[in-house]
Amino acid sequence: MRRLQEEIAQLFVKEKIVKISIDPPFVGKSGIKSPIYCYTGILISRFSVRKKIVEGFLKIIQENNLQFDVIAAVATGGVTWGAILAERLEKPFCYIRQKPKGYGGKKQIEGNITKRSKVLVVEDLLSTAGSAVRATEAIRQEYKVNVVGIITIFTYDFSITKNNLRKAKVKWWALTNLLALIREMDLSKQEKRVILDYADSPKKWWNRNFCIK
Repeated sequence: MRRLQEEIAQLFVKEKIVKISIDPPFVGKSGIKSPIYCYTGILISRFSVRKKIVEGFLKIIQENNLQFDVIAAVATGGVTWGAILAERLEKPFCYIRQKPKGYGGKKQIEGNITKRSKVLVVEDLLSTAGSAVRATEAIRQEYKVNVVGIITIFTYDFSITKNNLRKAKVKWWALTNLLALIREMDLSKQEKRVILDYADSPKKWWNRNFCIK
């Protein structure tokens, strides 16, 4: 698994999807302010990259003996990866919005799912894991399914990430994480210190560096 983490982290660096901005920091979808940002959407562009990511997912599935009937992707970042993976494994596929549509059938989950199926959830990135947890809860509630776990390309691996997933009672696996990425990046001493400080506690990092005393 360590080797896979390294390979995917190297892929991130090669594809130039990682950006650094200490002041001002980036603001993520979760609201967390960060000195580092991963543009995972870029990964869908090239066939060789898609192939590497999907092969990584297949390795996680095989090594952990994950048994499931349906692949459910978290919209929108997980949809491409979930669809490709479902095609490779010849499995049914659906995707889960963050909230129901405000028009038409007002559906939150697109696709036909048999109730009480075993479902594998696919995401592209976990920050606080809020989106993945909401998707998991939505599909559990509507279809009474057993979510066998969440697989993602990247996780920041914060304490809040792990706590949210544990509270949701869902297992998770990631192809790579922030610490693996830091090891592969050509960072200055200051950049490395800042990002490690941030990784330890995003909230404390923000309060220490940007809040008016």
